[in-house]
Amino acid sequence: MGFKKCVTPRTWVLSREEVGFAPSLGDVYQGIAPEIYKDPDKFFKVTYVTYTMREILKNISSVLSGGDGRKVFPLATVFGGGKTHTLIFLYHAVRYPEKLPEDLPKPPRSNIVVLDFTKLEAGPNNRDSKIIYTPWGELAYQLNSYDSIREFDEKMIPPTEEVLMKLLEPKQPVLILMDEITHFLRRASGVKIGETTLAKQTVAFLQSLLAAVSKLKQCVIVLTFPEAEAEYEEESNEVVKVVKEAGHVIHRIANPEEPLTKDELREVMKKWLFEDIKVSCASDIASKYFDYYRDRADEFPDDAVRPDYKELMIKSYPFHPILIDILFERIAAIPRFQRTRGALMLLHRVVQRLYEINEDPELIMPYHIDLLDDRIRSILLRATESEEAQKYATIIQQDIANKEGTARAQKVDPELGPRIATCVFLSSFTLAAKDVQRVSPTEKDIALMTCKTNDNPHEVIDVLIKLADRLYYMDVAEGRYFFRTRPGLTKLIEDYRNSVSSKEVEEEIEDTLMKVVGHSSDVFKITWLEQEYPEDKAEYRIVISKRPLTDDEIKKIYDYKSVKGGEFRVNRNSLILVVPDEKGLELARDAAKTILAIRDLLEQIENVVPEEYVPSYKKRLDQKKKQVAADLTSKVLAAYSYVVYPYVNEKGATELKYEKMTVQGGTITELVEKHLENVGKLMKEVSYKWLWDRVISKALELKTEPVSILGYSVKAIQIKDLMAMFYEDQRLPIVPESAIIKAIHEGIGEVLA
Repeated sequence: MGFKKCVTPRTWVLSREEVGFAPSLGDVYQGIAPEIYKDPDKFFKVTYVTYTMREILKNISSVLSGGDGRKVFPLATVFGGGKTHTLIFLYHAVRYPEKLPEDLPKPPRSNIVVLDFTKLEAGPNNRDSKIIYTPWGELAYQLNSYDSIREFDEKMIPPTEEVLMKLLEPKQPVLILMDEITHFLRRASGVKIGETTLAKQTVAFLQSLLAAVSKLKQCVIVLTFPEAEAEYEEESNEVVKVVKEAGHVIHRIANPEEPLTKDELREVMKKWLFEDIKVSCASDIASKYFDYYRDRADEFPDDAVRPDYKELMIKSYPFHPILIDILFERIAAIPRFQRTRGALMLLHRVVQRLYEINEDPELIMPYHIDLLDDRIRSILLRATESEEAQKYATIIQQDIANKEGTARAQKVDPELGPRIATCVFLSSFTLAAKDVQRVSPTEKDIALMTCKTNDNPHEVIDVLIKLADRLYYMDVAEGRYFFRTRPGLTKLIEDYRNSVSSKEVEEEIEDTLMKVVGHSSDVFKITWLEQEYPEDKAEYRIVISKRPLTDDEIKKIYDYKSVKGGEFRVNRNSLILVVPDEKGLELARDAAKTILAIRDLLEQIENVVPEEYVPSYKKRLDQKKKQVAADLTSKVLAAYSYVVYPYVNEKGATELKYEKMTVQGGTITELVEKHLENVGKLMKEVSYKWLWDRVISKALELKTEPVSILGYSVKAIQIKDLMAMFYEDQRLPIVPESAIIKAIHEGIGEVLA
């Protein structure tokens, strides 16, 4: 049963209603935000109240009521985490406490100051009939006390702690919400104020404000600030310095709050996307999948077969727990991917797309993050730098999936290939190389991400191994699979293949051919087809042509002694031809090119990859070299597995038979002898009766003149003449001279004398 019968999506999920996944605190304050954010009833209906949100509300309710509690709450912004949503929640909670759910504390009605620094200009801001220049001017304006600090605002001089306390104290209880101050500092760094800048003045104001709030009885400030230096590492040194100083000021006052955990993210996703989820469905599907994992415990991670994983599947429904893991631990690790907002946008589109394409899985899996979808791709890639985004776009297009169906994963397996490659990609997306290798999925992890209950995990792993061997950007190390933006081992080998010359390839083929030909045996002598035809000798020979031959060329070899023609070949039955086919040679050439590339790459590996990867690459190249060498041997044998020999057809006419031998190891000589024995053309042993009935008696009938032996006049045949018949008569099988002599000895006194 698919998930669609078990959930009721919210209206915007299916209608593409514009809900705004980037809510602005300033827009909510001004009443111009989307309805879902500005209407407190609707907002509380779709908002999952996290532990941190609840604790902050409890704390500020106490402080605003005159009780004990913390005064400053910096919300950590490492990897995102619902910061602005938390501020909007607190705004509505304090402004409309009567609308809060019953189980939440109710704060007193208070003055609320909203400083949304994404909306505040670093310079003149029009406010009704007033012009506001600074954040402290905006603070005073919202408290209807602008005149008290007008001079500070107009001169862009930060007010002192004492001035701010005089401003705030009579307005208590006061809740100050500050969002994205870094955005303002970046802009303000370009506004000169004498020898300093508005950015530096703002940091000084922030320090005074935090100190003032900490001393006031009924005043609380909640603000967001980025801890990750990657957020502003590309700014000028001046901006970096200012932003860091602001961070130090905040952290001296209070430790940051982490607004969201993984368990909470799961609940946020479900509450935002669905009005209702049937618990019975969740339980049934979780039981079905858990039984599947338990029955095949050796093929899935240990976590998946522990009893608590079943409960986790129920809690995560309709999402598979591994999808939430990937969102929280992998994708959210992208520096510019905002954990809650980005995850909401991504899963919103995933669910929406499943309805659009009429796909109804039991669980929504990681591979349902369809990289063919433009919007999904955009959500993922826009969180990266433009240069990196282009690299990832290339990986998706060339290795994972494209609309033309020509990506390498699609060629390996049209269904499983992109599904598996997508899971690997999402697990390693944008992380540093060392982190990628450490946290990337194993084969069992991929099975968990990919398998439905009717899937065979072994088939998934087989395709995964093929992908690692054929995709240019997928890599594997110590049993973990991942993508890198730089080419992986497969791509490096391919690059080196392109520099291998055709001459080197032909030499490698010939070297391998010499190793698999074998030696002359008791039956056959091994020779090569050179520019001239083989000599017309009374001996059994396997003649090997290094190039493919046409039917006409083969016929002439059996008909004539030389390329000039004229003289007919006598000993036709002594000649066995082995010729390659062009398709087989092409496959062998491809393998030869690969092994030559691997050898070249091994010699230069220290100059090609970073030093830390050299040992693992050498190890993998050595393993691959052995595999390809064995592959080359088998392909050369397969190419030279066509044998030609004379035979008599049903009408009694002599023809040439062109057959493919079964290649199961061994040398070419061994293959030829085994094949000829199987088809009855080679008989390594014969009985004297067979020899008499089939050959000698018929030969004697043709003898017209008797000879005298020991005083008797008899018809006789010499052994050399008998052997000549075998070499010449294409109707006869190939029988070694030693087998004929043995049969004669056994027949003496019986039919022979």
